[in-house]
Amino acid sequence: MRRHADWQEALSCFLLVNSGRSFEWGRWDCCLWVADAIEVMTEVDIAAEFRGEYRNYREALMSMRRHFGDWRIEVAVEKVAAAHSMGAVPVAMARRGDLVLIGNGRRFVTGIVDLNGRQLIALADRLIRIPISLARRAWRV
Repeated sequence: MRRHADWQEALSCFLLVNSGRSFEWGRWDCCLWVADAIEVMTEVDIAAEFRGEYRNYREALMSMRRHFGDWRIEVAVEKVAAAHSMGAVPVAMARRGDLVLIGNGRRFVTGIVDLNGRQLIALADRLIRIPISLARRAWRV
């Protein structure tokens, strides 16, 4: 997977256009927004195989179990990253636009490293910036 030459501008526009967009299961959730961001940078839809399969939390868990053999997001992210040749990197080596797994206790969500390189972007109700120290794992996009 390769990023376009203008990936930074494309990602910046994507983030700006979607900054106020609300969380919605199966359309704009913690996994699909990251897949959309990666697609903007690379033209590869890493969520193609499960996009459109769920509309709520329960259905999302069932979809993950069906596709990845486990309902845990960390397993799904690991398998999707491997399937798309996104190599794991130490969190300290993650670069702008890289995929990250964000941990807060026993709950995980996905995100990307912000264009400023010092924060992560994650989806709560809307896109938010959080400390990079919350990243638990990272993969090169």
